[in-house]
Amino acid sequence: MSEIIVTRIDDRLIHGQVMTGWVKLHQITNIVICDNELRNDDFMKSVLEMAIPSHMKLDVFDIEEAVEKLATVDSDGADNRILILTKGPSHYLS
Repeated sequence: MSEIIVTRIDDRLIHGQVMTGWVKLHQITNIVICDNELRNDDFMKSVLEMAIPSHMKLDVFDIEEAVEKLATVDSDGADNRILILTKGPSHYLS
């Protein structure tokens, strides 16, 4: 069963503190970024993918997709420890 372990608001998204602190401390296996603009920016998504270790998974969803996907994490049959990242608090109001 997958679990949402940490949610974080940070306009920088993936950076040193996230990778060395939060990811290691909580043994995160999957990072989910919720951002409408980034969802359609293939270049930035590839940059962010290069910033995470190869054994980790990165998903980038728009807000609507994220709500849909994350609603089923406890029954998805996977064994992921998920960190949710957003650029601002308004994303959590959706």
